[in-house]
Amino acid sequence: SSSSQALAQELAHLLVRAGQECLGSTETCLPTLTDIRRKVWPQVQALTAWTGDAVLPGGFDSEQVIGESVCSSGTSMFYRHVWKAGGHSLFEKLQAISDHYEQKSYLSFCRKFVYVPTSKKKTFTFVRQPISRFISAYAEIEKRVRLGHHEYKVLNQSLSAYPAGSSGRAAEFFRQYLKDGIRQDGHLRSQMEFFTPVGGCAVPYDFVGKVESMEEDWARLMLPI
Repeated sequence: SSSSQALAQELAHLLVRAGQECLGSTETCLPTLTDIRRKVWPQVQALTAWTGDAVLPGGFDSEQVIGESVCSSGTSMFYRHVWKAGGHSLFEKLQAISDHYEQKSYLSFCRKFVYVPTSKKKTFTFVRQPISRFISAYAEIEKRVRLGHHEYKVLNQSLSAYPAGSSGRAAEFFRQYLKDGIRQDGHLRSQMEFFTPVGGCAVPYDFVGKVESMEEDWARLMLPI
C-alpha cells in the first residue's frame, strides 16, 4: 500500500541519518534511534502478536567497551567495542601491534581521545550482521543462564519450563526480549547504541569494519598507519 511504501521510505531515510549521526557520535544520534524504534514498533507488534510498548534505545558504557592502544608508529588507536562483534579477536590484534595497551571505561577513553592531537589518533569499530549477532547473543546468554549468573535469574525462571535447545525455549527468550530487551543487556542492544555520546563526551569514528570480512577490513585499517 502507499502508506507502507511511505513508511519504508521514511525509515530508510532515518536509518541513513542515524548512521551518519551515530558514527559521528552526535547528540542527535539517540533521538533518531528512538524515532526509528517508535515508528517500526507497530510493525513488530503486528508480526509477533506482541502488545507491549517498545524498549527504547539508550546510551551504553562498560568497563569492557573500550580498548585503547598506541602503535609503534605513534598513532593512538581508539577502538569502541560492540558486544558480540569480534571484540576479543580485535583486542588481540591491537595488543599485537601495540607498545602500550589498556582498556578503559568510556569517559576515560573519551577524555584521552580529546587530548590527543588529530594527526596522532584513529578511531574505529567493527559491526556484525544483526541476525547473526542476535543468535550469538542468545547462545551467550543461554550459557550464562545455565551457569547460574545472578543477572539472569528472572530470565531463568521464564525459560525453566522449556527444555534446553527447544523451539519453545527460543520463543520464550524472544518474548522476554520484546518485553524488556532482557533488561537492556549489552549483548542484545542495537549496535548503533554503542556509538552515542556518554556524559556529554563524543568520539566520532573514522573507520567501521565488518566481522564478516575482519581480516580484509583490518588490513585496510592498517594501511595508512
